[in-house]
Amino acid sequence: MKTDRELLELAAKVAGIPYKALPHSGSCWEKWDPLNDDGDALRLAVKLTLEVDICLSGVAVRTPHGDKILADDRDEKCIYAATRRAITRAAAAIGESMP
Repeated sequence: MKTDRELLELAAKVAGIPYKALPHSGSCWEKWDPLNDDGDALRLAVKLTLEVDICLSGVAVRTPHGDKILADDRDEKCIYAATRRAITRAAAAIGESMP
């Protein structure tokens, strides 16, 4: 299981967003954080043409390559956070496969 920072690094890679670590901040991102920002997550999903399927118990995100990424109430306490996490995980999966 990847850490949030690893997920964000890989998602940023595929989104073409430069990674910037902030050493004294709780977040590694100055202005971009799809794990916590609905707008950033939605823009990431649109940019990567991710298919998002939301149901009461969780979220499934399918990448353009057909990979299916899941997040549910075991991963996050609310469906909004689970959706952001699934989108970020899907982006990270794409980023991981890049050279």
